[in-house]
Amino acid sequence: MSTRTGKSVQFYYVSILFVTMLALVAGSWWFWSKGPSHGSKVAEVFEAGLIMDRLSDSKNINEIEALVASDQVRQAVKKLATLESDAQTIARVADVELSQKLKTGSEKLREQMHKLIEYPELSSIFLVLANKMATFENYVVQNQWRTLTRLSRRVNARLEPAKLRSPGFFQYSKLVQTVGGVREDVSQMKQVTTGSVLSQNDKNSILNRLSTMDSELEMLGKYVDSYQTFMPSFTAYKNEWNLWTTQASPNLAKLRLEQERVSQWILYGVIGLFSFLMIAAVVGISLNRRENKKASKAWEHETVQLLRDRLLPTDGSESKKWSRDFALEFSKYREYVHKRMSFGTIFQEATPFGAFLLDSNLGLVWANNLFWKCWNLETQNESESNVSWDYLQGFTNLGEDDPVLLALKQGIAGIYQIQIKAQGQEETAPYEMYVSPVDYAGQKRVMIFLYPLHTVEESLAQQTKSVVGPAIKALESIAAREFEGESKTRLESQFVSAGIEDLFGQFDQFNMNLSDRIESLEGEIAYLRSELDNSRGLVQTAKEKSIDSVATLDQAVNSFEKVKDSLISSIDYRYELERLYADTVTTAKALFKDEEQLLTGAISVNELLGENQKATTSVAKVREQLREIKTQFDEGRSRLSQSVDQALVFAKRDEAGGSFEAPLHKIRGEAKAFDQAQTGLGQALKSLDVSLSKMEMILDDHKAPDFTGLKRNFEEARARIESDMFKVGKLGREGEMTDERVVGSLKTLFADFQKSRATLLTLKKTVSVNKEKGDIKPEVSVTQ
Repeated sequence: MSTRTGKSVQFYYVSILFVTMLALVAGSWWFWSKGPSHGSKVAEVFEAGLIMDRLSDSKNINEIEALVASDQVRQAVKKLATLESDAQTIARVADVELSQKLKTGSEKLREQMHKLIEYPELSSIFLVLANKMATFENYVVQNQWRTLTRLSRRVNARLEPAKLRSPGFFQYSKLVQTVGGVREDVSQMKQVTTGSVLSQNDKNSILNRLSTMDSELEMLGKYVDSYQTFMPSFTAYKNEWNLWTTQASPNLAKLRLEQERVSQWILYGVIGLFSFLMIAAVVGISLNRRENKKASKAWEHETVQLLRDRLLPTDGSESKKWSRDFALEFSKYREYVHKRMSFGTIFQEATPFGAFLLDSNLGLVWANNLFWKCWNLETQNESESNVSWDYLQGFTNLGEDDPVLLALKQGIAGIYQIQIKAQGQEETAPYEMYVSPVDYAGQKRVMIFLYPLHTVEESLAQQTKSVVGPAIKALESIAAREFEGESKTRLESQFVSAGIEDLFGQFDQFNMNLSDRIESLEGEIAYLRSELDNSRGLVQTAKEKSIDSVATLDQAVNSFEKVKDSLISSIDYRYELERLYADTVTTAKALFKDEEQLLTGAISVNELLGENQKATTSVAKVREQLREIKTQFDEGRSRLSQSVDQALVFAKRDEAGGSFEAPLHKIRGEAKAFDQAQTGLGQALKSLDVSLSKMEMILDDHKAPDFTGLKRNFEEARARIESDMFKVGKLGREGEMTDERVVGSLKTLFADFQKSRATLLTLKKTVSVNKEKGDIKPEVSVTQ
């Protein structure tokens, strides 16, 4: 027996392997000589192409300017670093002449952006400056300096977009315009303050507040200067970037085309090699199948010949071509097979009752001859038709709880009583079925033995008749109360004949107990009849008493109703009193609140009077000053008139004017005194104006309290309290009347309960007497 692969198949596989190795060597040589040196270069070229596609968009370079113009210089530096990294990646793959020049330009641009980073963020500077200017605006508005208010509001309007971070606000043109405008406005505010008529303290305060903004304005100026130097650097870098992308893009495209061409050739080679191997595999499989079919047929022929001629025959022998070990093993297994076959034959012929074996599908595997006779299935045995347990179960009285299924599924063995109606038979035959599950070689099977029970049933039936017949006759005699005399003697002889004389003694004892029980029950029935007559008289008496008690209870119920109504009225009065009390409390709370409001108004009026009294005192002082000034004016006017008269007299006397100088000096002195009096008048009027303004402010800040609502609330509260007091008095009188009705109803109720209690005591006494009489019963002796 040979199962080796044919020489043609071996030669075919060796040829295919040689051709494949030759193709791999040639492809490897071409890959290293004309193809890419390593695979990472292909990835770098395609990655550089993707980066170049992304960098070709002008948004990348313009994004740097947009970030700087949005006060995001640090993000712009990161964006520049990203662009430099992408440019270096492309420069490693493609040879671009402008790469070094682009690198130098990016370094200069980064240096300019680092100068911008040295300053704080523009938004922070503008926010601090706006907060200071808002504080300054509040200060000048409070002091009512209109020019400074207008200028400060204009500056705040310029700074408002910076606080809101409006898009495009930090562009160079707008930034220069905003910073220059703020500087001009601040300088103008300083000039206006310096040339104003304000006091020196106010000027110093304004200038000090404006000087706090110099640091922010200085930083903004420096930032604008740095921003101005940044723009040319960015423009130069942008031009270099556009030139570099214009030069690098064609170089990368050329490299990508070359790599794609090489990759296509490699792909064609791999596809060709794979197709060749697939075709070779298909051809090899067909050759291998043909060789296997030949070897399988030869092996099957040898196996059948071995089983037929050497294993199954009892006189089979070993072949001389076999080895010694194989011959020994074959001899051992042939002996084992013949031993198993002899055991099966002996078991089938020697079993004295029906037996059969079922497989896991409940199909009949083996059965002895007694089984076929028991089921009357000799024709199926001769025709070798398939028989299953489902078919056999139809001849039995087994229901849904099939013991064969339990044995197969759960491995439960058991003994069962069944009835079998064989095929073609009219009567059923009893059998004892022994079910035993068997697990052999991984297969579950069920072995069943059928033991016939015909003789056992016949003997049991005869014994049952001999025992049951006398017992039935004895029970009929006892039921007819004829178990005595001749009938009893005849029954005793039948029990003795059947060998159950002990059972007859039990029947005799049962008859005696039954007779005693009947006599006892008859005496008890007579006694119960006499007791029934006595109970009827007692029930009649109790009925009469109950009628009286019901009448009394009706009166008590009426009294309860009256008490209930009175109590409900009392509760209603209490609820009404509680409601009146709650209303009174609410009114009192409202009065307390109005009183608190009145007290607050009185305190306010008192404070107003005190402040007015202080202001009046200052006005009185001014009045005294005005009186003194008026006196000074009168005296000065009289002196001035005298001096003028004297001057006129001297003028008439001395026409030359030589002596006119002295009166003029006197008049000048009076004029100076008049000026001093006028100055004092101005100060007094200013003090009067201040005092009157203060009084006016006091009167404006304090409004006179309105007591009209409080008066109306007091009158309404008084009316509610008087109404509640009247209702309380009325409820008190009605409550007294209700209490009297409750007391009367309770007295009537108590009398009715006393009467009902007397009736119940009489009825209880009667029942107790009859009960004592009923306790004396005749003794009844019952023998069980």
